[in-house]
Amino acid sequence: MSAYYSFLPHLRQGLADVISNPDNYSSNSPSSLSERAKLPLNISLLQTAVSGGDTTVPLTQQVMLKGPGDIIGINSSEIVKVFPTNWTTNFEPNYLPYIEFYDEDFPWRYTPARANLENTNDNRYRLRPWISLVVLKENEFENLAFNGILPSINVTAATNNGAFPDEHKTWAWAHVHVNGDLGTSTNDPATNNIKATDLASGINSLQQKLKDNPDCAVARILCPRRLEPNTSYYAFLVPTFELGRKAGLGISIGATDDPLEPAWHGNTIQKQFPVYHQWFFKTGVSGDFESLVRKLKPTAMGNEVGKRAIDLQLPGNPVLDLTAPVDTIGLQGVLHPVGQTPDSWAPVNNFSSKLKDILNAPAAAQAGSPDPVIGPPIYGRWHAQVNTISGDLNPATTNWINTANLDPRFRTFAGAGAEVVRKNQDKYMSIAWSQIGEVLEANRKLRQMQLALQASLTLHTKHIRPLGNEVLLTLSSAVHTKIKAPVQTIYKEVADSAIPNSMFSGAFRRITNPGSAFSRGMSGSGITINAATLIQDVNSGAAVIAPPYTAPGGMISYSILAPGQLTPGYTAGLPPIANFAITAPGISFGAPVFGPPSPAAAALVSSVIPLNATISTLAPYTYSTGPSLNMSSSANTVSTSINPQNALFELAQKQVKLFDPNSSVYTAVPSIDTVLAAPRIDLPMYQALAELSTEWLMPGLKTIADNTISLLEMDQKYIEAYMLGLNYEMARELLWRGYPTDQRGTCFQFFWGYSGSLSSVPSTSTSLDNYKDIYPIHKWRNSYLHYGPLTKLGNNSPRLNALGSGVSMLILTIRGELFRRYPGVKIYMQKAKWQYNTATPPQPLLGQPRIIDGSAPPLYPVFSAQVYPDVYFLGFPIDATTAKGAITDDLHPGYFFVFEEQAGALKFGADEVTDGVNYTNSIASGSWNDLNWGHIKSNPAYAGYIDPAYELYLNVASASYPDGVRWGRNSAGLAYALLQLPVKLDVHAKELIV
Repeated sequence: MSAYYSFLPHLRQGLADVISNPDNYSSNSPSSLSERAKLPLNISLLQTAVSGGDTTVPLTQQVMLKGPGDIIGINSSEIVKVFPTNWTTNFEPNYLPYIEFYDEDFPWRYTPARANLENTNDNRYRLRPWISLVVLKENEFENLAFNGILPSINVTAATNNGAFPDEHKTWAWAHVHVNGDLGTSTNDPATNNIKATDLASGINSLQQKLKDNPDCAVARILCPRRLEPNTSYYAFLVPTFELGRKAGLGISIGATDDPLEPAWHGNTIQKQFPVYHQWFFKTGVSGDFESLVRKLKPTAMGNEVGKRAIDLQLPGNPVLDLTAPVDTIGLQGVLHPVGQTPDSWAPVNNFSSKLKDILNAPAAAQAGSPDPVIGPPIYGRWHAQVNTISGDLNPATTNWINTANLDPRFRTFAGAGAEVVRKNQDKYMSIAWSQIGEVLEANRKLRQMQLALQASLTLHTKHIRPLGNEVLLTLSSAVHTKIKAPVQTIYKEVADSAIPNSMFSGAFRRITNPGSAFSRGMSGSGITINAATLIQDVNSGAAVIAPPYTAPGGMISYSILAPGQLTPGYTAGLPPIANFAITAPGISFGAPVFGPPSPAAAALVSSVIPLNATISTLAPYTYSTGPSLNMSSSANTVSTSINPQNALFELAQKQVKLFDPNSSVYTAVPSIDTVLAAPRIDLPMYQALAELSTEWLMPGLKTIADNTISLLEMDQKYIEAYMLGLNYEMARELLWRGYPTDQRGTCFQFFWGYSGSLSSVPSTSTSLDNYKDIYPIHKWRNSYLHYGPLTKLGNNSPRLNALGSGVSMLILTIRGELFRRYPGVKIYMQKAKWQYNTATPPQPLLGQPRIIDGSAPPLYPVFSAQVYPDVYFLGFPIDATTAKGAITDDLHPGYFFVFEEQAGALKFGADEVTDGVNYTNSIASGSWNDLNWGHIKSNPAYAGYIDPAYELYLNVASASYPDGVRWGRNSAGLAYALLQLPVKLDVHAKELIV
């Protein structure tokens, strides 16, 4: 949906809208008005006499409206915005400061006059506001002591030629801004003037919009001063009229003072001014977004950059010395010009074979010796779990460890990675130690468990392991319900066997203890009690458990004896339980009369009687025993479960969890050995490489001309070789510093970074892993389980793999101050399309310039980088052929790179002067958006401020002004002409590729 802005030259509300005296803004002579605007109030009174009869009596009264002489301050809540904001220090000097008010009529509310509607087309709808905005340099004013009314300043003699605008033309810099279309054209193309009828209609439409949305419009006052670069300014909101100046300073106002007299006259001003509002800002260097982006020149890089020669004649080892015909090889960088091919590398004069022998020599010399042998590094040896290099040496087919170590180009980059770690070792170790806190705490717990394990194993070996099966089962009976055998718990196994669980209980162990009273009593009878033997006998059936006790027939039970003991003598001796006596009732009761039994009760009685007879004839209970218990199997299960090694390992898995950054989940420790950790250093490592030299990123990078844009391609093999060297050297440093590591961790995985692009656009991926430039190095294998053959160098990037199979990376390279001045610039790629002719059917104009295809989705960069001070890289997931397109193929029009200014606060002003432009010509685009300060050359803006009475330096007829709006007619037209819209620049990829 399109956005609309509408401008009105002024707005009056309430009684101010019916003021009849026009503003004599163009005259130096006094007006005929008194101190305040007056309105006649006519009232008709109906007079009724006592004697009867009505008489109408007309009365006329003058009503005075408040004017600028009545105002001694404004509420700060009325101000909704100042531009630039307070203490901005890099404001573009080609823009105009302004202030906005919430009430749309505020700047004209206290002006004691109305706009002149009767004058000619050149000056209709002009009305001076009662306040004006001026900006002054620090040496153009001095603050005065507070007078108890308003802060005030004294404008010094240094202020002249532009500090204040023309006092008769302050009408030009105040207007109403409406966010929306007022539904009627306010411009007459024939006369280039706002129509009275259209203005009235526009105001009516505005009133309706304000009812629907009171926030849809503001009033704005511009300051027309032409600002200078690198200069401090103070903006002041001051009175436009002399009466307002006097009121704010506390100076008495005479009855004959002219209410429309300006507060200043001419360009040389030396007087005091009250200040309603003020703020500070400072301009930066010349150049706004549009001027900087238009300075960028598309440039296609050739083979003069991107490659430098390595001299292989004297590599430092006589075994490797090479001679002609091949003694150098081209070393590219991470980036290179589009289409540049790398030098072919074959193991010249057996260079790779000889280098392999040198790298393998330490392992051969160390065989059988505990002392290490120092030799050149094998980058990635711990990750690949090798001590020597072997296998295929063909560069086209060999794996990554061979390529990175035997090809001098990639070995050089691995060495650069190692050098980066050596230069920044303290910084990286500080990051590593900051992450080790939880690891150290985990290792403390694990070492405590290791101590507990050794102590427990000693006790277990000495006291538990020698025990027999029966004794072990007895001692462990308390945990039988928690130990699971193959099918069920030990407790259930015992319960289902011939041995009752009670034989393994503590009570049975105490009874059968040789020192117990029972054992001593049995010993006196010649019977020896041995618990283990007794358990074996019961399990084998040699001893039988006695059945439950049954009283012999005819024995009198205690339940029968107990009531018989309640003899009269016994009960008489018991204390009374209550102080009452039982007496016969005073009435007679007859015998109860029972009815017939209910059917349900009768059925219950009839069923109970035969059941009782059946129970009385049952045979006595016979005790049965289960099968024998496999004592050895159960004891082994118990022994395994209470083994300290198993018990403490289970405890460690519950108390210590390991976080896997690759799967983002916590897993249990695999053993109670201390944890070997790999810190995560998530820094964009291209920065450290560029600090060594920008030649590592691309040879010749410094030769890129200023204010140019070009395209480069990325070589993943160089990135992986560099990251391999980083992680190899970091593993050595971790071990040297006593960090718990097995040297197989991958500390660095980001080459370009992941924190978002400089262009502030969304990434194509939401997963952090998909931003990583390499997988963990120990997973550089051709297997899902990561134990297969090693991969080739250049095939180990999650970032590239996340974009899809076969997707390459195209790097937009920008050199200039655009990004530094405007870090919020939005850059993306947009598909192009051909223009079509009017034939039936339309045919593509393959020879004509291509245009943006607005229906296609934009393609955003997936990473960004900056090489100080002013080189920027943006990575796009697209290949050069697709981006460039083909001029003979209507199906492949290619892509544009789009530079888009972020929309923000509205800006008013003019474009910066462009060198070599002839400003006697009209604006090429036919739009006021391309107004340049060069078009205002004859205007007094170069003396300080814009004067709307002067024509622009445009050689055009009145009816041919840009957009049909003529300069200087009224404040609405000036606002339209000076409005600076956000800039968008489109550059097709074909301009950037040779």
